[in-house]
Amino acid sequence: MSQELDLLGLLEGRVKSVENEVEGTRQRVYGVTLATVTSLIDPKFLGRVQVSMPWLSAQVNSAWARIATAWAGGSRGTYLLPEVGDEVLVAFRHGDLKHPYIIGFLWNDTDRPPEATPLIERRQLKSKSGHTITFDDFTGLQGLTLES
Repeated sequence: MSQELDLLGLLEGRVKSVENEVEGTRQRVYGVTLATVTSLIDPKFLGRVQVSMPWLSAQVNSAWARIATAWAGGSRGTYLLPEVGDEVLVAFRHGDLKHPYIIGFLWNDTDRPPEATPLIERRQLKSKSGHTITFDDFTGLQGLTLES
């Protein structure tokens, strides 16, 4: 059985390949979802992480997910990554599971905030080993504290 090829249609983009058809039917996820960090060992050293999503039937690692951060640019910015096992909030470019982005890290019943009742006048950065930077804006106690 011979098949004809519509060369003009191919050039004009009217002929779809099998790959395009599969891509068009692939499951999309719009909005955000929860995931757990499984790897920090980014082979390209781009500050990306891999996650698993408990709602998927197969517990597989995602594609490498870029981290949305408050400040990023050429060799500058905030460098705060989640740890393996941390819960994160994930979005996908155009709903495509092959392009995940971590848009936030989450506290939960297991991984709680560093302070039980933070006050609006106090901000804190605390590492897993206990290094702490505290910004106090209390009246009379204003200051910056570094602890290690």
